[in-house]
Amino acid sequence: MITAIFEIKNKTSDIVEPRPLISTRCYISPHKYSFAELMESLIKMDDDIEQERAAFSMNLEANRLATFKDWPCDENCNCTPDKMAAAGFFHCPTENEPDLVKCFVCFKELDGWEPDDDPWQEHKSHSGHCPFLSMKTKEDWTISEFLKLESQRQQNRLMKVVQAKIKEFQQHAQEVREQMELLA
Repeated sequence: MITAIFEIKNKTSDIVEPRPLISTRCYISPHKYSFAELMESLIKMDDDIEQERAAFSMNLEANRLATFKDWPCDENCNCTPDKMAAAGFFHCPTENEPDLVKCFVCFKELDGWEPDDDPWQEHKSHSGHCPFLSMKTKEDWTISEFLKLESQRQQNRLMKVVQAKIKEFQQHAQEVREQMELLA
């Protein structure tokens, strides 16, 4: 469990100074939080941890395979659940994309699967840099190989978080610029 230490001022539970957190969020913003807001933030951290536990479980092919319960392609296809899971994918369908899959290492999302698509070839053609593609198959990994793969998975996960935060910041900055132009 991730813990954070906060400096409390008086009995109002206002945070005086933000403290770095180990989470998908980089920090708590510098404004003061009420106790309720602080608890909401900590609950969000717990949700992030649960999501990461679920993502970590995708290291096992059996766990990836279990996600293909409602896979829309039939057994006569080249992209069977067994082959998809072996190629590093887990099934994460949406209402509009019932065949959406994601690689557990590089997080590349692919949909629009056709019966003759080969999961390994599609993975390689859309994300040739994925470290999983160079690993031994059937999870016959040494501890060192597993830790290296997990380290690369975490780097990829953090890069996605950082990219999302940058995009969020840019959108907010654009909104502020537009509001400032209206004031001028």
